Amino acid sequence: MTNDNFWDKEEEIATLSKGRGSEYRISKVTLKKREFISLREWTEDTAGEMRPTRKGVAIPMDLAEQVGAAVLKGSGAVFTLESEEASDA
Repeated sequence: MTNDNFWDKEEEIATLSKGRGSEYRISKVTLKKREFISLREWTEDTAGEMRPTRKGVAIPMDLAEQVGAAVLKGSGAVFTLESEEASDA
């Protein structure tokens, strides 16, 4: 878990390697009592430490499920939202 004093709380969910000293980090973060899913690119600096870049997005938690479903739909993956299943019943 990395906290460079921007987020009040940060919980790393996944790290995906891009190769050549770069990676994507997906985290559940909190700022001023609001929760987000953060997807950010990190790169290795000259000292060999991983640092966040400006390339990224913080998605409000109330939209995270919809954004995730849209990403999966765009990738062709099969995914059904639990909320959609409940409304169809």
